[in-house]
Amino acid sequence: MASNFSHAQLERVDDLFRTYDRDNNGTMDLIEFVGLMQRIDPTVSEEDVRITFEGIGIHQDFLTMEDMRNWVGTMFSDLTPEEFMGQMDDFCQAAEEEIQEQHEPEPEPESEHETEPE
Repeated sequence: MASNFSHAQLERVDDLFRTYDRDNNGTMDLIEFVGLMQRIDPTVSEEDVRITFEGIGIHQDFLTMEDMRNWVGTMFSDLTPEEFMGQMDDFCQAAEEEIQEQHEPEPEPESEHETEPE
């Protein structure tokens, strides 16, 4: 399925995969992928994702880059190239927002001894 993508489309899918392959081991955990999907559509469940994975022959709790390409190719095959790139942009933005949120410093607790203005 991935062979139906243009070079630019494959690069965008690969960018998304690399964003979530945080330890650079060539895989993305199912739970991380479910979190990404839920940022786009909060009604998506882990079971929903497992069903789509199994539909294309993925029976483990992680994705390789090729698995990701195949999954995207199956799920978004009816989109125009412009719609496809827009969807990938949405996914990449959601991934980047999640990563940014994970790296934001914790707010410092307010001191109990702060003086109130008079």
